[in-house]
Amino acid sequence: MASAVLARFATIVAPLLVIPLMLGYLGKELFGLWATAASISALAAFADLGLGNGLLTRLSTSAARQDWKRAQQLIANAYAVSAAFCLTLGAIAALALTFLDPRNIVGAASTVDAAEARVVVMVCISAFLVTVPLSLIQRVQYALQLGWQSNAWQTVGGGLMLVFVFAAVKAELSPTIVIAGAVLAGPLAILANSIYFFVRQHPELGPLGVRLDSDVFVDIFRLGFAFFCLSILTSIALNIDNFLIAHTIGLSAVTDYSVAFRLFSMLGFLVTLVALPLWPANSEALELGDTDWVAHFTFRIAVCSFLVVLVCGALMVGFRSQIFSLWLGPDHAVAFSVAAGLTFWALLLSVASPFFSVQNSVGKLKYQYFGWSAYLVVSVALKLFMLPTMGIAAVPIAASIAYAAILLPTAILGYQSTIRSQRKKHEHSHHPSAT
Repeated sequence: MASAVLARFATIVAPLLVIPLMLGYLGKELFGLWATAASISALAAFADLGLGNGLLTRLSTSAARQDWKRAQQLIANAYAVSAAFCLTLGAIAALALTFLDPRNIVGAASTVDAAEARVVVMVCISAFLVTVPLSLIQRVQYALQLGWQSNAWQTVGGGLMLVFVFAAVKAELSPTIVIAGAVLAGPLAILANSIYFFVRQHPELGPLGVRLDSDVFVDIFRLGFAFFCLSILTSIALNIDNFLIAHTIGLSAVTDYSVAFRLFSMLGFLVTLVALPLWPANSEALELGDTDWVAHFTFRIAVCSFLVVLVCGALMVGFRSQIFSLWLGPDHAVAFSVAAGLTFWALLLSVASPFFSVQNSVGKLKYQYFGWSAYLVVSVALKLFMLPTMGIAAVPIAASIAYAAILLPTAILGYQSTIRSQRKKHEHSHHPSAT
């Protein structure tokens, strides 16, 4: 968790440091083209078809059993499927760029050279497509509870980005090379991580030359696709607010809310740092039948997460005026009701997340599907009903009501069901006569 904080800090700070330099060197039009093309990286969570989460779940179980042959098969199949999918997307993108003028993306047709714009867009797309399969190493390392190594290499990637961009600008290289240095630093760090891990640390898990197994493929693809569909559902539920506000109040209100949401979403980031390392730890413990440890540790983590978010949220609410003044200037502020609502929503998330992590660790997703589907319907209805009278404060308040009424009970019920089923599984395995 501590290494994840450092890695996230590096991946946030590095772009912030190079953006002023790149803006001055590239100019507004070319910078806008790069920023627009690079924004597709936000789709990375969907582009792996959920294989990363499926691999994390299944590989954690294999590692607990020390079934390294099965682990190698899982890794090889995941890489093969991800690479094939990204090669297909790459071919489609290359074909599209032969007929489309990428300058039209940002309306820069009169100032940016067509050939240069095509190269920039292709470099950004290539970096994105290469990153998707390469990033599976992060799930492999988390599954083996070596997540700190993955986070360390992400920190290296942030440092490489700074070095590449500053060196390219200092040497007055072409803008295309500057952009390539910015977008390829991360993938190069991940590639170095993969080579070191599979060649030096764990050659027995290397995916190259492994004969693919159809049963393993079907298993990991089915589970990965279930995670993929769940991620789409949760993404819609969590990102529909701006559309609702624009439809009900207006675009100016969207700006007020989205700025406040961006700041207070840092509380949700704290929850994420806790959830991912818990996933493989829970998976290993449940596979070994140590349900008591899972029950005890899940409760402790839920309490600790709640307290951390409570303290951080209280500070952010109390000093919100000073924070916004330093960040955006004295003319920007956020109402207490909005700040408090976003903090309360994050508190609910901090409590539910460890219980959802237990379900994710064994691929038990039906409770989450039901909970997020119901949450989406109820929260949208509440927001539409409350927005005209309460303004943007209605959004986090309605979200909190729906989360507390639906998702929190769903998280606990799904967790209890998972613990019961795992206990029965191990009771039967130790007492065959019971069946």
